[in-house]
Amino acid sequence: MFDRVGVEPVELRGILGFDLVGVEPVSVPSKLGVSEGGPDRSLPGAVNAGERLMYARFKNGDLAEAVRAWLRRRSRDELIQLVETTPRHADDHAACDAALEALLAENGKLDARRTDLPDRTALRLADYFRERGDERCVPLYEQLLGKRNAKTDGWVPELYGLGEFASRKGRAGDAVTYFRKAGDFTDNQDVLADMEIEALRTLAVSGPAGTAANAYQQLLQRDLQPYRAWVALGDLAGLYRQMGKPALGAQLLSDAEDGHWGVIVKFYALRARAEALRRVASCAVEGDVRRTGFLQALRLYDQALTAVAEADPQSRDRQTERVVSEAQRMADHLRSGVCASDGRR
Repeated sequence: MFDRVGVEPVELRGILGFDLVGVEPVSVPSKLGVSEGGPDRSLPGAVNAGERLMYARFKNGDLAEAVRAWLRRRSRDELIQLVETTPRHADDHAACDAALEALLAENGKLDARRTDLPDRTALRLADYFRERGDERCVPLYEQLLGKRNAKTDGWVPELYGLGEFASRKGRAGDAVTYFRKAGDFTDNQDVLADMEIEALRTLAVSGPAGTAANAYQQLLQRDLQPYRAWVALGDLAGLYRQMGKPALGAQLLSDAEDGHWGVIVKFYALRARAEALRRVASCAVEGDVRRTGFLQALRLYDQALTAVAEADPQSRDRQTERVVSEAQRMADHLRSGVCASDGRR
């Protein structure tokens, strides 16, 4: 799995056509024996001054054959150090993967079945296998999960990996079981909500859809963090559409815009519709149609920003603050464009 990124309402991506930022990252304590602190390990110990340029190329994402050859010359311990210190995100993981591939190279530096790897390396290797549909991820995840002897207050990446892999392979029952085991390993309510949403997404695909819809309704009765409530609402609205009940989905989103789940969820709902209108307008050929669409989107952005301004500052986490800033920038951009258009008339 990539470094912690939360769920987003997949069905709304298709319905509204807008991008969502992931949920507020959940801190992952060093329960797997991985220390975030310690001495600066920016360079492997055996990298001399003459190789610093090659190392800098690697860290900057240059994976030319010369850089890959340099990686293959590194020792096993050096490669493990690179794997553990190179960020691995959804949109930036090629460098870390290249280090993993060097570990897996035929020079014998790593047998993928070994169990003596540091936990972070084992996790990233498992993620690497999972993303490629390789069953070798399963024993690695299970080994990591077996090391947990107490509940954490954060994310459980190896449990998520097992569930996601089972879901990808069409083993829906196993996936749901994995996701719903989260309560055995963490007390973090946000993580438990994330895992339940993943379970419900699997149920929605594998059926019956009505069972998943009922479970989403039950989830929405819980005291969810606003963004997670919005995610669940978006998923359920999309599920209703798939079930041939678009009116129920539309009513759900309308209730969100009316503040049924609080002002922050109201902000997300209004902002989502504003994004949808803006994107439709940007594709319009006729100038008047574009201008009308942009004005409608601007009004919704302004309504969303007015709504979120009423929220208790303590309830506006960094995730919400980022999305609010994006909405404000887009509103300002549209406003300046509309004003410029009016000035040319």
